[in-house]
Amino acid sequence: MGHRITSVLSALNIARSTYYQWKNWQPSQRETRRTALKTAIKAVYNTNRGIYGYRRIAAFLRFILKTDVGDRLVWELMNELNLKSRMVKKSYKKPTTTTDTPQKPNLMKKLDDLSGVLATDITYIQLMNREWVYLATVYDPEKRRVVSYGLSPEMTKEFATSVVVPPCFFAPKIPMFFRPLLPLNFQIIKPWAIRPHPTSAKRLTLPLKSNLITAFVSFRRLSKS
Repeated sequence: MGHRITSVLSALNIARSTYYQWKNWQPSQRETRRTALKTAIKAVYNTNRGIYGYRRIAAFLRFILKTDVGDRLVWELMNELNLKSRMVKKSYKKPTTTTDTPQKPNLMKKLDDLSGVLATDITYIQLMNREWVYLATVYDPEKRRVVSYGLSPEMTKEFATSVVVPPCFFAPKIPMFFRPLLPLNFQIIKPWAIRPHPTSAKRLTLPLKSNLITAFVSFRRLSKS
């Protein structure tokens, strides 16, 4: 028998060591583990009707079957088994805004000197207690920082103008006829101090300040970029 095998291997130009290595081959621990994982992955996949993807299957193996396995390995084994989740990621189409009226040009882009120019904005912020407040800001594009802001639970005309008048009063290039509009009880709001609008200070609670500190720091970072 051995002589016949030797003759066949010699005719096929195959070394005897290669033949005996193939004959006595045993799967390694890595191959054994991958085979067992493939069986478990296929069972979980079929049990859930192909809905689970590689992340959910990996989490199922870790927390339910107590198997130490990573998401990447499960993804590789599912590719080898040609298994894919039936769930399709929902596509999101960003809404587009269209208008029929002609738009006003942005005059600030055409200015060479930004001194004396102020930009305003009003937005609303939800607090941790589910209440909403309005944040009005005045931005100096020349200095690239917020020069005034205020907080109020209501968006009124007095609230909107209260944050605009103080910067105009101290701006050197603002005409003098704007400055008498400054109220007698005005306060310059420093960028690093959170101060609510005077008319609504009694109605604002402590969670308001703690939440708006984070919101305003984010606003300052955006204004400096």
